[in-house]
Amino acid sequence: MSDQYDIPQSVKFSTDDKLDFSYFQSKQARKITESQKGAAERIANNADLNTAKLLIGIDDAANEIANSIDEMAERIVNGFEDLKATFDWKLSEMIWILEQQRQDLKKIVEILQKPLTIQAIELRNRAEYAYRNGFVSDAIKDFEDSIKLNPYDFTNYHNLGNIYLFRERDPERALGYYNMAAKYARPQSNKYMSFALLHSGFANYILGRYQDAYNATKEAIEKYPDFVEAYYRHAQYCSKLGKYDEALNNLRIAIDNDRRYCAKALSEKEDFVIMGGQLTDFFENLRNEMNNVADQEIEKTNRLINRFGFMGLSNDAKEKFEKAIKLRKAGTYLSCRNSVDKARISQKIIINSLIPKLSSQNSKLKSQISNLLTVSKMYSYNEIESLNKMIAENSKIIKKVESEKEKINADRILLLCNDFHFMQKN
Repeated sequence: MSDQYDIPQSVKFSTDDKLDFSYFQSKQARKITESQKGAAERIANNADLNTAKLLIGIDDAANEIANSIDEMAERIVNGFEDLKATFDWKLSEMIWILEQQRQDLKKIVEILQKPLTIQAIELRNRAEYAYRNGFVSDAIKDFEDSIKLNPYDFTNYHNLGNIYLFRERDPERALGYYNMAAKYARPQSNKYMSFALLHSGFANYILGRYQDAYNATKEAIEKYPDFVEAYYRHAQYCSKLGKYDEALNNLRIAIDNDRRYCAKALSEKEDFVIMGGQLTDFFENLRNEMNNVADQEIEKTNRLINRFGFMGLSNDAKEKFEKAIKLRKAGTYLSCRNSVDKARISQKIIINSLIPKLSSQNSKLKSQISNLLTVSKMYSYNEIESLNKMIAENSKIIKKVESEKEKINADRILLLCNDFHFMQKN
């Protein structure tokens, strides 16, 4: 097995037997992220991929990957599926150990343990303790004995799969256990069946069985579509099989969910670069689409500013808008995607500030009308009714804007406010 997938031999636990999140800030975890950054930088220096580098902005991607270490602790607490592009086989064991502390998996295990004796439960707990502390041979024996007493607990098979893949470097034996984990997880949880299938696919990939790897991730996606990493790995195996269109379709899904998959794909160049010009065309189309989206979002933001700017614009909204314009000028996929984010944040700030400003405008309009009526007795009954109708219409518009503001739809907000009656300036 390649050194690329070397992992820590033990995971640090605190005295209350919970994962110590300081591990994520340790030198070893940082080395993992630095290795990802280094891979991205090597792609940036590869002449054959210079076009792709320019299209996606690989330098930005390398920085995003390097900075992702700060998100890992928060993401992993939300479950393995939330890791997305930060998922790394080097962290797979640790991810699974922590996953077993999540309440949804604990409840499943409790159900599976109900018919068991205290001795059987203790045996499983002892196996987990040995595994966490690096007593590999003891962990293997205890997990296997636990399986004899409770053959339906899929977590035991997954633990053994991890031991044989990452500790014993025996993907063939690991594969058998991952397949059993997927089999017995199926009645209990599509999520954990999908996770086992992802590992089954990886073991097959290491063994050079790309069709079996493809089949595993295909099923993983079908059973649990929220697992973004499965789309990325499926794209990887599709590429190995020459299924380039399917590879790019799945890679697109992964990138749409997490932009860092751009760098991840190029860092694993032996799997994706074989697509040659088709990969370059893919990134060019991706870049062009995002350029257009950035232009549209900047234009929407500009219309909001032109329409409501006279009421005052926060510095934060201005800064985000200016940053969006600057990022758009860079012209790469990642810079334009960041431009879209900044423009939408600016829109959100403007829209969220509209309710009090529109209410203030309506109040000022009421005062203005009242003052006019006091100063001049020239208004007819119909004219007074018309002025009051304007105020009532404004109130309705304010309510509609308030109900729509969470959707952050600039076009809709602008349309709603088309008929708003603003106070006339003196």
